Amino acid sequence: MLPESHLLFVSSRKMAIVAVFFISLSIGQKSWADNQDTSLRLNQSIDLQSLQQERQILEDEDYLRGERPTLTLDGKTYTIKHDVNDVGRALYLSIQQKQWPAVVYFLEEYRTFPAADPMLIAYAQGSLARLRGI
Repeated sequence: MLPESHLLFVSSRKMAIVAVFFISLSIGQKSWADNQDTSLRLNQSIDLQSLQQERQILEDEDYLRGERPTLTLDGKTYTIKHDVNDVGRALYLSIQQKQWPAVVYFLEEYRTFPAADPMLIAYAQGSLARLRGI
């Protein structure tokens, strides 16, 4: 049989180890939460800067100084004819490429066609509204 003082030593040693474990675990969780919080704040900051830049482009760029926008895909520039199919495709691709001034221009033109797709109009309007923060 072990002496009682030895049992107390072993018991208190185990308690100390368990206490150190839980303390280190709580510190680790706090630093993990801090890292997540920092990451979230950085991502929000990046998103906000991107949104502000896109808004600035939309406001500042007087795209249409008397000329019709062109569409550039894979390094090749296309002129857009004034028909529902070409303008619709140009509108969709401009949204995908985030060319907001061209989206505004093509959306205004696309609305004038009687055969305009209401879903494409809604998609373009929604994209612009999201950009403006509405």
